[in-house]
Amino acid sequence: MKKNMEVEFITKVKSFWDWFVQNLDILEQIDENDNSLIDEIDRRVSELGDFSWEIGPGQNKKNSFIISPSGVLESLQLTKKIEELAPNVDGWEFYSSKPPKDWDYIFSFVDGQNNEIHVDAKEWEYILLKYNDNRSFDLILKGPFDLKTDEESSYIAAEILIIGTIGEDDYITRIESVEIVNSFERNLIGKQTNIRMLKKHLQSLVGNAPVPPDMKP
Repeated sequence: MKKNMEVEFITKVKSFWDWFVQNLDILEQIDENDNSLIDEIDRRVSELGDFSWEIGPGQNKKNSFIISPSGVLESLQLTKKIEELAPNVDGWEFYSSKPPKDWDYIFSFVDGQNNEIHVDAKEWEYILLKYNDNRSFDLILKGPFDLKTDEESSYIAAEILIIGTIGEDDYITRIESVEIVNSFERNLIGKQTNIRMLKKHLQSLVGNAPVPPDMKP
């Protein structure tokens, strides 16, 4: 980012956080039917960039606010800068990407035909294939794919599952590609692991390995 653009961006971010602090009381009470406040947050976040956002319960504090790069590697550097400039506010934690969830691997989403799809992924399995000297990986994912949905929606479900399991940062910087299969190839059978082990598995393989240069924001 060029110097003058960086200064302009930082100014916008500081203005956003000033507004956030001034409106903490109503932000703490936000719900999905509060369209005017949601529209206002949408507008203010869109002034910073092509990001998405979430407000909800925090992992260690009462509330959390996430500004997500929406899976885009190049945007991660910007959302990290936004988090870096976040205020120190009692009862709030801030994230530059979606963190891993403490969850039951059950979730829902709306597909392209406006159908609500419910997924129980507790028994899905995966295989990690080394890529780039054990610093990033190709991931093969197998459900019981009883989802009556199209291929695009299957990948949406996979993305929700992977981000919920390892977090968006690792998904963007460590997972090179995702392949969804109905069954593993014969030479890979026996190497699969339950999806609930993916986070620990990835951490054990990566350790302190740096993010590959071509996967850095």
